[in-house]
Formats: sequence, C-alpha cells, structure tokens
Amino acid sequence: MFSAFLNFISRLYGAVIGILVSAGLGFLLWASWGLYREEVLAGRFRREGRPVSVTVAETSDEPRSWRDHLGNVTYLTFRYRQQPYTARFVTDTLRVGQGDRLSLLYHAGLDAFRQPGQPVHFTKFTGTSRLVKWTVLYSLSEENKWLFACAFLGVSFFLLSTGTLATITGWHFLPGSGYALLVVALLGGTAFLTYDSWQYVQYYGHLKAHGRPAQVPVVRADRHSYFTRGSRGSQSYRYTATVTWEGQERVIPLEEARYGELVPGDALPVLYDPVLDDLMPADYTMDYREFPLTVIAWGLTLYFLWRKITRRPRAPRTTPAGPNELPGR
Repeated sequence: MFSAFLNFISRLYGAVIGILVSAGLGFLLWASWGLYREEVLAGRFRREGRPVSVTVAETSDEPRSWRDHLGNVTYLTFRYRQQPYTARFVTDTLRVGQGDRLSLLYHAGLDAFRQPGQPVHFTKFTGTSRLVKWTVLYSLSEENKWLFACAFLGVSFFLLSTGTLATITGWHFLPGSGYALLVVALLGGTAFLTYDSWQYVQYYGHLKAHGRPAQVPVVRADRHSYFTRGSRGSQSYRYTATVTWEGQERVIPLEEARYGELVPGDALPVLYDPVLDDLMPADYTMDYREFPLTVIAWGLTLYFLWRKITRRPRAPRTTPAGPNELPGR
C-alpha cells in the first residue's frame, strides 16, 4: 500500500511539473509566433516602405499589447495627407513629445506607418569572429530565426503536452505514434546538427583558402570555460584573442599553445577574408569540439531507428473466458 502511495505521489509530481513546463512552452510558442509575424511585417516595411517626415500631434504611453511591456513604448498620433495615423514608437533612447518631427516608414499598400529598425532581434556578435561561437543560425535572417524558434518550441510543446496528458489520463491519444514522433524529432535535430557542422567546415576552409595574410596587434588573450567536469572542477577551455583591426577591436579564436605565449602589443599573423569580413590566426586549426554533439545525435537516431524497425508488434490482449464460456467466445 505504501509503494502504491509513493507511486501516486510520483505520478502527481510528474504531472504537475509537466503541466507547468507545457504551459511555459505554450506561452513561449505563442510569444515567438507573434514576434515572427512582427518581423515579417517589419521586413515588408523595410523592403517596400519609404521614409516620410511627420509632426507628432499627440502621444500616449498606455500599453496596447503585451509587447509594450518589453520596453518604453509611446503611441504617436499625427496627420499625413490630411488623414490621421497612429504609430507605435519605442523610446528607449529618444523621448518624443508633441510637436517633434520624426522620420517614419510609410507603406502605401498597407496605408500604415512604422518605426524604422527591427522590433525585437536576437543577440548580434558584432566584432566577434563567427568561429568563436559557431552556429549556422547566426547567418539566418531575423525572420528565419524566429521561424526556427517557433518550429523548435512547437515540436517540444506537442511532445511534452501529449506525454503529460497521457500520464494524467492513461490515454494514448495517438497510439503507436509517440515513438515515431520521437524518431522524427531526432532526425530533424540530427539533420540540423549535420548541416551546422558541414557549414563550419566550409566556413573555416573558405577563410583558410581565401584569407589575406596580415599582422595585427594583440590587445589581450582570454580563456573561457566550456564546461566543468567532476567535483574537482576538471575543465575544458576555449581561447580567444582581442586584436585591433582597422582601428576597431575584434575577437578571434586562438590555439591553447598561443594563449600562453601572447602578451599585449605582440604582432599576431592572421588571415582576413573581406567577403566574410572575418579573420583568424594564420596557424589556427579547426576546433573538433564542434562535432561530438553531431556524432552523438547520429548514434541516438540510428539506435532508435533500429529499434523501430526491429521491434515486434505487441500481441493483442485476450479476455479470459468465464467459467461457463468456451475459450475464444
């Protein structure tokens, strides 16, 4: 009886955690989809809109959307061609008041105004080589980044929410498909990691083959922890060098051996590719720590595919015959 009670508490705890995490993922999915649509709309304004100077007639700081709580937002009212318009304006660095003149983007097809720039954007590593923290996602447009986030959150929300419902009710909403969905998700993740690793090899090869030799002064060399392993703190490190290139500081990858040799002011031989606008040390070798996750993903995918192919179908359940019934009736 005590074991049954513990089993009930365990299932209840798992169900509560599953509900909370599913709700969080659902909210993030809803918010990401809204931001994706906003980025699509902002892209239309950037491509098809034209700048128009307007004079602010009225301002309102009252929030009209959940996004207004992410920053200091003011709604501007003004007239253009004798017609009243209202535009959302982020005032994090600029305070706008009545009578001010601003340049906004006007889209004739939508007959609407919008503040220039991107509404919400991912972190941009300006001045840092893409080889330092590689991911192919940095090369995607803001629109595609939000779309990728929506796809990832959507798959995660679906798998977790259906699993939580199955735990609570004991019902299998999609009999036999849970395993297939897991395999499909693994295939998608493995395909992305494979493409990401391949692009890393291509990017490094292009910089190595087409980079222009140069000498740059070193500002400093830094060491960053990849992860800590074990109770004694065994660590793996990533090394970078901050150098001066054309009057600006740039962060580039560095070999471990070079980290102990460089001092501020040293001249470091580098390769610079103007097409990529990126540079790396001339003797820098490929960082093979970018590949283990891809290998692990392939191992898991092949394992689950093999289990899916070789798994035998379950035998149908039979109801025991009653004392006055013949078997099979």
